[in-house]
Amino acid sequence: MDRSSPSPSNRQPTTDGFTHHRGKTFDSAFVIYAGPWAEARCQWDQPTLDGEDDEGLTFDDYLTGAWMRNGPGDFADYQRGRAADAELFGPHADLVDRREETWSFELERQWPVIRAVADRLISAGRVTGEELADLIGGGGAPPDF
Repeated sequence: MDRSSPSPSNRQPTTDGFTHHRGKTFDSAFVIYAGPWAEARCQWDQPTLDGEDDEGLTFDDYLTGAWMRNGPGDFADYQRGRAADAELFGPHADLVDRREETWSFELERQWPVIRAVADRLISAGRVTGEELADLIGGGGAPPDF
């Protein structure tokens, strides 16, 4: 369901689930990857991404499930981006596959901040640039979200 279109019950447009971001074109694959990764991480109840859960599933299994539940749009966009990046990387196309390991490491390292931002979005409906800078522990404030 397209959440930005009017729902049958109230006919008012919503932006539930809509993610606005600004970034460079070559960052789009990471932005797309981060959504299913975070969904999988919320469901993964192990302290690290290594090993298996009580049913013998790995974090990668959870990630695959998140991609499957996410609908075809994001995955198709991600696959197109991966193919374009692999072509751009030429003889170093294997880096496209290995970057997901790096992204997963980076996302895991920032997981407490990601959760805090999500909690703030759920409770307040928005996060200001100043609040985000405080959560990250960085300097200057990015734009409000």
